[in-house]
Amino acid sequence: MSSTLKLLGENIAVIMVEEQMEGELILPQSKFVRNELGRVIAVGDGEYRTGERKTMWVHPFDIIMYQLGGPQINNAVYKLDDQPIRIFHQGDAIAKLKTSKITMENIQILGNWVLLRVETQKGTIIIPEQHQLPENFKFFLEQKGDGVTLDIAIGEEVLPERGRCAPIDINGKTFVYTHQDFIRGVVRPSLLPSPIAP
Repeated sequence: MSSTLKLLGENIAVIMVEEQMEGELILPQSKFVRNELGRVIAVGDGEYRTGERKTMWVHPFDIIMYQLGGPQINNAVYKLDDQPIRIFHQGDAIAKLKTSKITMENIQILGNWVLLRVETQKGTIIIPEQHQLPENFKFFLEQKGDGVTLDIAIGEEVLPERGRCAPIDINGKTFVYTHQDFIRGVVRPSLLPSPIAP
């Protein structure tokens, strides 16, 4: 007999992705943060005891990339019908894969996350070299989740907190992602007239 899982609030449950993915997606890993792909098997209703209701960005059967850190890595693990699952807040879901083919067009950034293209004065970089000065990097908005409330448009140069950016490699091209809370500003052309030389 199989069990039914009813989640509350903005919680989601995932199992490991078993199908073969077409293309290459290299996720950042460290001993403090784990990034994985999972297939969503259940989602909460987004409703809180206060009556407030939040939009759910993921749905059952979606394949998502998610990030767990610190004690959350182990504390999110449960078993349902002897199968390991992870349960966590939907805010930890970073992106959704629309199909099993990994391309930029098939990756959708979720929630309050943003995906940034990184460039230097010499053009787009693949792997940042350690000797390059951080101020030489430029970050441009490639995608943003539906929950992003910042006044920024695709293609605009933004100023993220660099230490809060995580690299992600999509078919050999490196991007970074970060939460909207770590975008410090946006660079726009000045609307003031240029000063006239005497």
